[in-house]
Amino acid sequence: MNQRIPDQGPFASAAAQAVPAASHYLYELSQATGEPAAGPSALHCVQLTERLRDAAAANYLQAHPEHADLVERLFVGRAATAADKPLRLRLVLLPCARAAGAELVARHLLLHIPSACPLQGADLVRAFAGLTLQQPHCALRPVAAIDVLQQYGIEHQAAWRWQSITPLALPASDTAAEADGPYADAQSAARYALRQALRQFDPDLPPARLSVQRAAYTTAAAPSAHYAAPPRFAAARLWHVELEFTRPVPGPLLLGDGRYLGLGLMRPALPQAQGAYAYAIAGGLTAAASAASLSHALRRALMARVQQVLGALPLPAWFSGHSADGGVLRDAAHAHIACAADAATGRLWIFSPHRLAQRAAGAHELFYLQALERAAAGLTELNAGRAGRLQLSALQGGKENDALLAPARVWESITDYRPARHPHAMQASAALAQDLRQELQRHGLPMPDRMEVLQAWQGPAAGLYGRFRLHFACPVPGPLLLGRTRHKGGGLFRGVA
Repeated sequence: MNQRIPDQGPFASAAAQAVPAASHYLYELSQATGEPAAGPSALHCVQLTERLRDAAAANYLQAHPEHADLVERLFVGRAATAADKPLRLRLVLLPCARAAGAELVARHLLLHIPSACPLQGADLVRAFAGLTLQQPHCALRPVAAIDVLQQYGIEHQAAWRWQSITPLALPASDTAAEADGPYADAQSAARYALRQALRQFDPDLPPARLSVQRAAYTTAAAPSAHYAAPPRFAAARLWHVELEFTRPVPGPLLLGDGRYLGLGLMRPALPQAQGAYAYAIAGGLTAAASAASLSHALRRALMARVQQVLGALPLPAWFSGHSADGGVLRDAAHAHIACAADAATGRLWIFSPHRLAQRAAGAHELFYLQALERAAAGLTELNAGRAGRLQLSALQGGKENDALLAPARVWESITDYRPARHPHAMQASAALAQDLRQELQRHGLPMPDRMEVLQAWQGPAAGLYGRFRLHFACPVPGPLLLGRTRHKGGGLFRGVA
């Protein structure tokens, strides 16, 4: 029998802790042999959800014929009243992110059981497990894929900004009739209807910003008209939406009239900066400034701004690099943000862990990435002590072409590299070169064809420092921050060819 998926995520939001938790059960759409199915088209989510719902309702009634009225109202939704809505089951097809030009397909089904639902939870789970459809030919197989849930903000992966994956079916009375009144066009009427739908979902959750459009906000979705299921969900009623709230909201977030049949599915939006934030120093810099002092000041200011965003929540290690007891994370796999300064171009940089590691962001990082985006926005002044009170200007475009990020075959140090380990029995240049090779290997970067040690010296307290020029066979993308102080701007390289 399918087990309830345990709570995951860095921490539970205050909103999630305020109400009894609902139960979520996840099923994979597989072939009859148990192998993953190619996946039916997610564009037909309403029809597929109805078939799965009706088949599972029939299974449940076989075990509990005495619950026929409850099944009609809370399972199927026929004759449901306003009082029934908080008790109703929700079936949600979770599409997989499609590649460019590929059709969006349904890979998983989420069964959402409200905590107050009077239907028997164990029997509901059994009604879905092993369920088989002939058209399209697929079966449901229970799975515990936490990463799938986290992509949709489920299990306490709260988020501030959300985008629709399947469009919302907004009330026809608002999108049509109201357009003849104070709303001059269909888009204005849709915004009004969206506010109504949000009030129905949670009257205490006003959005800070909302927008509606027919086109999808993300490549993981199709235009709204593609999901039409007339006559109930005509294309004119369907809108893609983007919402931003004043506080983080946990998933699942399902809105609009089609929320019980797979429409109105929202997903946390990836930050627009994609993990790299750059600022030009517009003024205030003194002669006492150094890359290390600027990186330290930026990091200190960023930590304070993130804490303001999170409120009473503790600062996670993803930001601070420190464990809950205050100790510095020293394991090889630890990941947290890095702040760096490029003194030659007068730019300050913030890199998220996934950008620093040159990998895709994990679903568990969406909350952190949105918090980082909010903290980085509006940073226009930085008190850097002796380095000055800096005026900053955020760089909105062209960052990918910067020499710190653009692919290059030759990379050269612009801040001191400090080795993660210091082999005392070796000369400084040999020890630095050996350590840098280990760092490149540890972070999954290619080995250079040639490595030049430009500088190597022994500092105070037996500290070892160095600068390098690396020659690769093929262009390597940035950023390249390596060594013991990489999260504080040390070991920063710039592409030169």
